Amino acid sequence: MSQNKESKESKQCSRCKLTKPVSEFAAHRRHKDGRQAWCRVCDAIRLRAYRAGIKAAAFDAYGGPVCAECGKEGAENLCIDYPGRSPAPGADTIYQWLKRHDYPDNMGFRVLCRNCRFLHTKAPAQRKKGTERYRELRREALEVYGGRCVNCGEDDARVLCIDYTGDAAVPTSGRAKYRWLQDNGFPQEFRLLCRNCIGKRDK
Repeated sequence: MSQNKESKESKQCSRCKLTKPVSEFAAHRRHKDGRQAWCRVCDAIRLRAYRAGIKAAAFDAYGGPVCAECGKEGAENLCIDYPGRSPAPGADTIYQWLKRHDYPDNMGFRVLCRNCRFLHTKAPAQRKKGTERYRELRREALEVYGGRCVNCGEDDARVLCIDYTGDAAVPTSGRAKYRWLQDNGFPQEFRLLCRNCIGKRDK
């Protein structure tokens, strides 16, 4: 009786061979016990490896892991740039779509770092959208926090972001954030990161 109860409450991962509570296994309708064969930790490792693999293949197909604009290297900084809207439907990532369509070479795909892609896509729209007061507040904040990314030294103001290292609730968007920084004397818990380094931090 106790053994049967134990088997229902625990399961051995077929990858790491550790016996864990069934809550450590994601649901899977097609499996007899309704759970994945691999535990969540092993499945996360598999998923990270899969994502890294299809990204690397896409970079190789479009010139290698180097930004086509600035020459920055390192897969953690890079992404696939494409004109217009993403062709990848639904839950597909652009990398899955490219793999399934054998990496088309006539649709304008290329490798860019996050900084360069932002400059090509969102920066022009933000320049039109921002008010002069917003730009003033942002310029002041960037100057106070050193005017360059604390990790890599990037000093192009268009790709710099205010990064918060504390845990208090603070405004996170637009003019409200910069006004809050000004009103509170530009606290030391903030720093500047470029979009490349923000991306690496979030991984």
